Amino acid sequence: MKNIKFTSFIFLLILSLITCNQKAQSFTLSYNPFYASDDEIISKTEKNSENFFYNYILARSFQNKKEFKNAILYYANSAFMSKYNFSLKLFPQPVYAFLNSYSSKSPYYDDAVFAIASIFYQYNEFEYVVKFLSLIKKDKSALYRDSILLKSKAFQRLKKYDQSIRVATELTNIYNDETSLGEIYIRLGSVYEEANYNEQAINSYLFILKNFPESWHSEIAIKRILYILSKKEIPIHDSNSIAAICEALIKSKNFADAQKFLEKESDNQNKKIIELKVRVLANISLNSALAYLKNLRDDPDYEKYSLALANEIWNKDKATAIAIYKNLANSNNEEINKRVLQRLAFYYEERSNPEMIHYMDKYISLFPSDKISGRFLWLAGRYYLKINELKKATEYFTKSVKKYPENFYSAASRYWLFKIKKGNEEEYKEVLADLAFFTPESAYTIIALDDYSKKFQTEELRHLFEECSQKKQIKEMILYHNLLFMKEGYNKEWEKRISQLNDSIEKYSNFNNFYKKSSYKTFASARLNDIEKYFAAGDIDSINREIAIIQKSKEAEIDLSLAMSRLSSKYNCYEYSVIYSLRLLELLSIKENISLFEADFSRALYPCAFFDCVKKESQKNGLSPAIVLAVMRAESNFNHRAISPVGAVGLMQLMPTTARGIAKQIGITDSLNLQDPCTSIKLGSYYIKWLYNITKDSTEKMVAAYNAGIGNVLNWESRFQDKSMDYYSEFIPFNETRSYIFFTKKFMIQYSSIYNFGKGD
Repeated sequence: MKNIKFTSFIFLLILSLITCNQKAQSFTLSYNPFYASDDEIISKTEKNSENFFYNYILARSFQNKKEFKNAILYYANSAFMSKYNFSLKLFPQPVYAFLNSYSSKSPYYDDAVFAIASIFYQYNEFEYVVKFLSLIKKDKSALYRDSILLKSKAFQRLKKYDQSIRVATELTNIYNDETSLGEIYIRLGSVYEEANYNEQAINSYLFILKNFPESWHSEIAIKRILYILSKKEIPIHDSNSIAAICEALIKSKNFADAQKFLEKESDNQNKKIIELKVRVLANISLNSALAYLKNLRDDPDYEKYSLALANEIWNKDKATAIAIYKNLANSNNEEINKRVLQRLAFYYEERSNPEMIHYMDKYISLFPSDKISGRFLWLAGRYYLKINELKKATEYFTKSVKKYPENFYSAASRYWLFKIKKGNEEEYKEVLADLAFFTPESAYTIIALDDYSKKFQTEELRHLFEECSQKKQIKEMILYHNLLFMKEGYNKEWEKRISQLNDSIEKYSNFNNFYKKSSYKTFASARLNDIEKYFAAGDIDSINREIAIIQKSKEAEIDLSLAMSRLSSKYNCYEYSVIYSLRLLELLSIKENISLFEADFSRALYPCAFFDCVKKESQKNGLSPAIVLAVMRAESNFNHRAISPVGAVGLMQLMPTTARGIAKQIGITDSLNLQDPCTSIKLGSYYIKWLYNITKDSTEKMVAAYNAGIGNVLNWESRFQDKSMDYYSEFIPFNETRSYIFFTKKFMIQYSSIYNFGKGD
């Protein structure tokens, strides 16, 4: 009998796997669910189909449009692998009976149940909400956490406070990440409040303020504490609690209430309380703050309090803040000295004030091993380059290259050092080899290599590479490999050169192997494997929910970045593909060098996003797809819903007035949805071409105009009319536009190399 049961179990398991595989093969969509609108998804997805995947996608779109009956119907029909009922009566009991019946569950079963429970919660069906949520599997997912928090809310609405508190409290034994604990303690505080357990409510909110002061939960927590205390006098004598409350009040700019709390604090020796008093007074009355600070002159932490005051008034009274910083510039406290010197150096550098040199030199002298010192050497040299003191510029650039050869900013120093010296071809080749070897990620490196590659025919570069290979000249081999890659991209010759370089680029070889084959090594692996179902459905909210609870150890973050890069690339979630690929390089201390990465990773780092639209609009406007993709990556990093602080919208970050003007020019009379990818690409591509025409086909000026406006560019042309394009790009007045020029040119070159745009392929 046992053997028969076991055989039956194996048969059912195999049948289930076969069914699952058949279903997986039918998951084809005519749109990308990450970017399609709800209306597009509803119109293009088969209705009433025996395909749980389609039903789940439809259900989410109906829920987004607040068509809740359709949402319930399709969620229910996404719950099982092969059980469907499109005549289901959409009341709690029949839906619950359907979900509680026996059948093989789909990967979206728990998600569907939770969504249905959430909808019925809105209809006040709290008893059924509890029943629905009891169907969800207990695990350590964020979905399970949210289901129990919703159950707690349902118990609260039923006035079953003890049950509400019990289920929420049990979650603290499962989750210890900031996001989860913030949610749990906000929930507990809410129940305690309603049950009139006011001290417990305050303690719940204080837990958040003390442990997660920077989280958004702290904003809610401090408001609730103030509300409770306005209704009932509850003494708070603990200095740590008062400090946490005041920190939150300062963060919310409620300085009057913070002062009231501090006036009640009798412990005048508590250093945290003293610092908070300084900060609060700084926002209420600067004179009072300065007087209070004067009385603290003999306190061992006087400098710390002075720094706190200067930081607090920085955005309101820079003159006073600068005076305080200058007094602290000779501090014996290393951390204070470091922060003050950085603030002063950057302040004066932004204003091209020569005082910057004094503070930068001092910082470099005191903190020679700090990365910022390498940056300061570049900035000091750049200042002297700007005022045409080339001897001093050369001095700083030389120090930068010598002391910090691998520092990101040494690339700029090398680049300009050669231009100042105006060396010969051999010297330039040596500079380029150093750029490619030490700082391959720099825009200066990419731009310089691209310019140099145009001087050679492919066969000549291959010959030079082979010569260097025979002589074991590694830096030169990497240089010529880069130049060939810019001409040819990925091909069999690339593979051959990589095999010749293999021993000398071990770090990159290991990374390529790691990216292709490595499995996840931390406890987070189960969560990371589970989120693929959300990528398939374009369910970004569920992806974000699940990854938010992954612990922040370096090992777990490596696993997370690896998984997110792979999955984002596989499912064309372009924004996350870039973000997590870059994060993976950072965590593993790998510098970006796409000529040494295998194609799959380079394409994750530089995704060919929305290519059907990009290709169509590029051809229509006579552009390379590389420039459209580069502008898109620089502007929005492929976030089609992006809205800038000044109101620019969508992938190409067009201002609505500009977009309407372009639409009129090209005959679009319909209302514009700038968050629609193809609409944004259509208008943005036309705008790029128009700017190219105005700027006489100068990529630098076109890019500057796209970012800062054509009016500014025309003004800069007269200011820099006798200067080279390098000088123009380096010294235009807007720092953001300057960076934008360099990064967009870099991205354009990288896209051309990876995808062979403009190379006849």
